[in-house]
Amino acid sequence: MKTNITLGFIGYYCGLKGFQFNNQSLVTSNTSSKYDPTQVSFYSAEGWLYFNDAIMQMAVDHVNASPDILGNVHVNVKRFSDCGSMYKPLGASYRGDKGGFGAAVMAGAVVEEYRDVVGVAAYQFSTTAKGSAAVLSNQQIPICSSGSSSPRFSNKDNYLYFWRTMRGMGIGGHMVQLLRAWNVQRVAVISQARDDMGRLAGIEISDALHASGIQVVVRMALLDTSDATPYDYAAIVLKNSNVRYFILSGQKSFNARTAYMLGKRGLTGDEYVWMGNNQPKPLGDPLKLYGPDFSTIIRGFIMFIQMPPNTTKPLFKSVYNQFNKAQGVEMSISDFNVYFTLQMSYDCVLMLLLGFDKAVKEQGVDLLARRGLRDRMNFTYFQDLGYDGLSATPNRLNAFGDLSTGYQAVMYGENGTQIELGETDGEVTKFTFYEGAVPVFHEGGTVPPDDGSIVIPDRVHGISSAYGIIILVASVFGIVLCLGSSYILIKYRRNEIIRASSVPESLLMTTGLLIGYATLLLFIDTQTTFKCNLVVIGYALSFCFVFTGFLSKNWITISIFVITAKSSHAEMWQRASRFRMLNLALIFGEVGLLWAWVVQAGMVPVKLTVDGYSFQTCMPRGTLSMFVGLYVYNAVLFAAVVPTIVMSSQVTHFRYNDATQLVSAAVTLALLLICIVAIEDAQDFYTDFKVAVCVWLLVTILYVCTVLRRFMEFYWSLEEVKVISRVRMSIQAVVRGSKVWKQGRKMGVRLALRQAEAVVKLPYAYEMLTKSVRLVLVKTLRGSGGMFWTSWCFALPELHVLSDRVWLTLRTNDACPSFRLLESTRLFVRDAILWIESTEDGENAFRVCIEFSSGLKADLFLKELYEAKEKMAMRISATRRT
Repeated sequence: MKTNITLGFIGYYCGLKGFQFNNQSLVTSNTSSKYDPTQVSFYSAEGWLYFNDAIMQMAVDHVNASPDILGNVHVNVKRFSDCGSMYKPLGASYRGDKGGFGAAVMAGAVVEEYRDVVGVAAYQFSTTAKGSAAVLSNQQIPICSSGSSSPRFSNKDNYLYFWRTMRGMGIGGHMVQLLRAWNVQRVAVISQARDDMGRLAGIEISDALHASGIQVVVRMALLDTSDATPYDYAAIVLKNSNVRYFILSGQKSFNARTAYMLGKRGLTGDEYVWMGNNQPKPLGDPLKLYGPDFSTIIRGFIMFIQMPPNTTKPLFKSVYNQFNKAQGVEMSISDFNVYFTLQMSYDCVLMLLLGFDKAVKEQGVDLLARRGLRDRMNFTYFQDLGYDGLSATPNRLNAFGDLSTGYQAVMYGENGTQIELGETDGEVTKFTFYEGAVPVFHEGGTVPPDDGSIVIPDRVHGISSAYGIIILVASVFGIVLCLGSSYILIKYRRNEIIRASSVPESLLMTTGLLIGYATLLLFIDTQTTFKCNLVVIGYALSFCFVFTGFLSKNWITISIFVITAKSSHAEMWQRASRFRMLNLALIFGEVGLLWAWVVQAGMVPVKLTVDGYSFQTCMPRGTLSMFVGLYVYNAVLFAAVVPTIVMSSQVTHFRYNDATQLVSAAVTLALLLICIVAIEDAQDFYTDFKVAVCVWLLVTILYVCTVLRRFMEFYWSLEEVKVISRVRMSIQAVVRGSKVWKQGRKMGVRLALRQAEAVVKLPYAYEMLTKSVRLVLVKTLRGSGGMFWTSWCFALPELHVLSDRVWLTLRTNDACPSFRLLESTRLFVRDAILWIESTEDGENAFRVCIEFSSGLKADLFLKELYEAKEKMAMRISATRRT
């Protein structure tokens, strides 16, 4: 007596008429024993399932009748619908549902309710199969598929018990072999949207092309739709790309519709080649669906199909003839192998049952029947059964659970005839053209067309190019400037003005500026991953060093002059140390984020082609989450400038008040960052150069705001000493050796002039200009080539006259700059500002800007100055007469 085991068939049985179901999607009535065209359309989704189901049943019947396979076992069949238990017309566009409730109920039923099912043969669309196949594989039920070709199922981590008698992963590598043989370097890949197989196969094909050095110029996804709009747009894109080779990745009907619709839009002829992973055959009569020109439009289409069966084998002839006789049809060998792929379904069932036969012989039928052997029956159990099937000789599975076989390239010729061009081997190492096979392209040409490649010159900002030289000079200039500034800070660190700049923070800011200037060198020559990452690291560290140093310096000042004005030296030193430790922590935070960003994301060089030339630029790699972290961290540092400006403005000592510089630095940074973002949005060869210029301007302006301003004050303090020395030397020429001179030589301009009056008897007059205003707000500029004004400060204005010479001095807490007023010196009021401009050249030139609350105040001060000058001139004249 034979033992019964059950094999499950899974398919979209809800689309076949006349079936009955229980509430768990189990088909409770068998398929018709003979094809009925009134019930099932031949070229349709129903036809696919009907004929594949029929040949799978034939395979089971052959095993039941054979004494050599499962001799004491009878195999029963149970059919399960993956689309529910109610009939629904599938329509011409059916490509499988996403599964959902129907597939979930079906998979659960197979696992829990029908425990006599020991294995499954499935004919499903990939989109539907991905859910149920994962459930069955997870429950260790072996499942063989003859219809799901998506590369998804080659992932054995998720589908260990899933295998198939067809190729899945790797069709792109086979296409590459033919493209290489024709020296093709540029292609377009068009995949079917909302179809699991089409989408993933398109990705796999694109990856294989990239890996082989073939450029995927255009990659797009289209719906299998009758709407003409997507095809209009796609045709424009493809024509503008100048691509000549188009690869389709989708179902048969998608390949047919896309090749036809785009061919009708001018993308046909001997200069174009269409190829795909499936034959271009719609569901239904193409002459009715598209028109009598269908076969003309797709002429020259190359389909890559799994190596077809050896139709001369006795087994194939026997199965083929028996099938046609049983179904009462005259199906062509091409339809049997290519359109319906019936050989795959037959082999699928035979390999499952041969595997069960091996298990019965090893462990006995009882364990098999109660699923006791399922822990060992993953795809490797069926990998090499020594079976010479219809699909291949032998039928052997590769490491992905796919049939180990090559592909055949078949070209559509005149009136739908097919030309077998050649084949690839299973190891994907070569393409072999069949002897005497000549390709015949759309208009009869036999030579593969040019791929549309044009010689695109590579452009780079090399060290010998004009742009490279500009970047190099700008960078070296900035580096030298920063090194010189560091030298001055260290050498003159005890000077009152330099000390006021907070030397440790100034050195930190100068280091950040140095990094910013040095980063410019990375824009020169070809980009690499290391250089791309280093650019971002350089930007981030430069910003962090400059702004944390600037903030630390100002908050140390604020803590001394605003928060706790009266503190001991030790307390002030403690507060400064705390701010510096916080500064150091912020820098370490920046470094930590940069390290995490490099490890998890980073930048990579990407080659772009614009306006007939190619160039490299840096683009983010992987997820942008760590990039966002860097942005947020530095944005918080930047936002800290606002309260710092508010508090710094309350520092009354002008030398320690950096509010104006902070505002200038923040506004400049914001504006130039906006410019950089706008420039990078429109990528071209000059983008990196423009960005380098913006970075140089930004770093230079930050240098002016943070370091140079203090150096200019230091420089003019030295110049003031020289002015006093020159006055003293001129007097010393008259009174050389005078004891009075020697005693007063270090007491300033005013005292020196008074001494000159006393010793040499030169008439001298002096008056403070405080009638109209007590203090004036002033800034000054020295030298005819001077570029940098001093910072605004309050000063006490004084007028000095020695004989016929007149000086204006502006006395502050820290300095007493003097300016000689000649007859040619220009004094004028404009918008509440008094301008005093000398007409001399060189180091004697100067400009003085004195701001008042109103134009009236400025006029009154100028009037006071003139009156004081006339009064002192009269006094000196009277002194001379006496």
